[in-house]
Amino acid sequence: MGRRLAWIEAARTLNCALVVLAHVNIYTRAGVDTWWPGGFYAVPVLSLAVPSFFIIAGYAVDMGAGSGKSAMLSRVRRLVVPFLAWSLITYLVMAEPGLSVRDSVFRILTGTWHLYFVFALLQLLILYALVVPALDARRLRSIVVIAVALTIASYALSEIILWFNGADNGTAEALLRKLFPLWAGFFAIGVWWRRRGSRSFDTTGKIIIALVITAAFGAYIVDLKLEDHAFGFTPRKQLLFGGLAFQMLGASTMLVMIEKLDGHPVIDMLAKWGRDTYGIYLVHISVMLLLYRLVLSAGWMTVHWSEVPLLTATTFLISLAIVRVIRATRMSSLKLVFLGEANRASQSGSVSRIES
Repeated sequence: MGRRLAWIEAARTLNCALVVLAHVNIYTRAGVDTWWPGGFYAVPVLSLAVPSFFIIAGYAVDMGAGSGKSAMLSRVRRLVVPFLAWSLITYLVMAEPGLSVRDSVFRILTGTWHLYFVFALLQLLILYALVVPALDARRLRSIVVIAVALTIASYALSEIILWFNGADNGTAEALLRKLFPLWAGFFAIGVWWRRRGSRSFDTTGKIIIALVITAAFGAYIVDLKLEDHAFGFTPRKQLLFGGLAFQMLGASTMLVMIEKLDGHPVIDMLAKWGRDTYGIYLVHISVMLLLYRLVLSAGWMTVHWSEVPLLTATTFLISLAIVRVIRATRMSSLKLVFLGEANRASQSGSVSRIES
């Protein structure tokens, strides 16, 4: 594995684990006050995973900017196949009653549950291929400003809809998060970072950043508490305007810290699973749902907090095993459909390592 990619792969592994943990909490806990670990205080930390993935995607995709539009669009096509396959599989495993044919088709085509991330990423990759590679530094700066402004406006709109229209059981968030403007700012930060590099700060600068992030964390908690007080639950967990500053600053800082640790044995260990994270992301909801139903049917389910880390670890490892088994097969069509990979794809060229 090339040294320049080791920290990126490690970051993917860490964020993939956070995603699985967040989804186990969402599905198995009664409310955010019972999430593990930390209840309300876990939500901001777990919310960093998806913004971090978009920053990583912008950074990694821009590394291959010289390959041209045709190569980029080819990667997009190879992402689409497993996205649609797992969107259908996840839809069937979820087995939600009462959905019309139109709603079912819309859900499958735009990403069932967690697969909104891939749908939004596909939009950003197409826009990137059409706009970004040929931009000089000044025009790129303008694009980054516009992208961040779109994200800020989208988060603000999400909050306005919440307070003016009332609680909606998360349906508005589920729809809004499928659209690229919400994530454009994070993706653009990744592209900018790749081209300009990360800054180093002295002790005073680090203290100021820590204080700002702490204040942003507090603002996120306040917004969550207000929401819970007003509605009795939290229909918005991620797309809260009060949480945007923490997501942008927290995700960027976390990734810079991982980059600074590049070469550390822990980073190298995490990086070994980086190639598998796109597959794990695609698979894990179906695995989690089936495991949860098995545990319930066996009468093993309680409300003890220990079930969350146990189910998270089991879901992650089973999903990893499924990905490895699919990759080990000699059937190229199976790998293409379920992972977006082909036999000729090397580790450094695999779509799962670059776009996910």
